[in-house]
Amino acid sequence: MGSNNKLAKKTTIAGGTIDLNGHILDLNGYDVTVNGDLKIIDSSKEKTGALNSTGETPYFDFNNKLVLDGIKSNNVDFYGNKTNQSEIEVYNSEVYYIHRTGKRLKSAIIKDTKTDKLYIDGRGLADSSITMENVEIEDTSTVVRLYAQKVNMKNVVSGTMQLSASNGIVDNAKITSTSAASFAALTINLL
Repeated sequence: MGSNNKLAKKTTIAGGTIDLNGHILDLNGYDVTVNGDLKIIDSSKEKTGALNSTGETPYFDFNNKLVLDGIKSNNVDFYGNKTNQSEIEVYNSEVYYIHRTGKRLKSAIIKDTKTDKLYIDGRGLADSSITMENVEIEDTSTVVRLYAQKVNMKNVVSGTMQLSASNGIVDNAKITSTSAASFAALTINLL
């Protein structure tokens, strides 16, 4: 990507790979719909590539699989589309908000990442899963909501969390409190 990157107010992306290559993509007040699998990376040595919004929070609405690797996002809402069984993977990133709608997020893998807000919902799917490792949720005033059939967490730091899962493991986690939580065969080891 080159400098001063902007999209049309409503943009549709078929899929593929976007390499920010150290540049900032300004999504201020824009809505982006992704209809295929999309990977967003930053291959720059400095890792300064970012999706940015300084005003109205844009929705980054994905229908299939979204992979974020080594990027930053400021005030961008990553939103699983309500009509499909979406998947998201986030690695080595700083992400503002990972969100879902319609209980349709089939899987979420989040590793080595910081985020402000997290709301993942796969209650409508029999095989939904959430895997988190080395994750810090920085906004402790917002309730983290995780709903899936299987939840596995290791080295997670969070404020208040609503957690509902049929099975899984929460290991070495620092969670301030849980609210409206339901656990079936869930093993929990807190710090």
